[in-house]
Amino acid sequence: MSSFDKFTKKLGDFVDKAADGAKDLAGNAKNKLTIEKRELEQGKLFKEYGKAIYEAAKQGNDTSSLINELITKVDKIEAEVVELKTELEDKEKAEVVETAQEVKDEIVQAVEKEE
Repeated sequence: MSSFDKFTKKLGDFVDKAADGAKDLAGNAKNKLTIEKRELEQGKLFKEYGKAIYEAAKQGNDTSSLINELITKVDKIEAEVVELKTELEDKEKAEVVETAQEVKDEIVQAVEKEE
């Protein structure tokens, strides 16, 4: 294989890795944005239901159904956020392991060339 062919192959590999990295970054950003949106929704629920619970309690009405609705909705959001955060952490861990393996492989190749 000529030097130019080696260069072309390395350049192609680099472009492929860069494209994969960009896709991973976009996916991670999407997950982070979704987490933020869900947490904002949760805050809105607390405000909305808090006001309704206050008004109902002030008038002497039973608030247990409102509280149960709030709990159900907040628990659903919490579960989604936990799932997204876990997925994000798993992706980040996998990326670190992959990068470490690539660095190790490059070091081994460099050492083998020197011998």
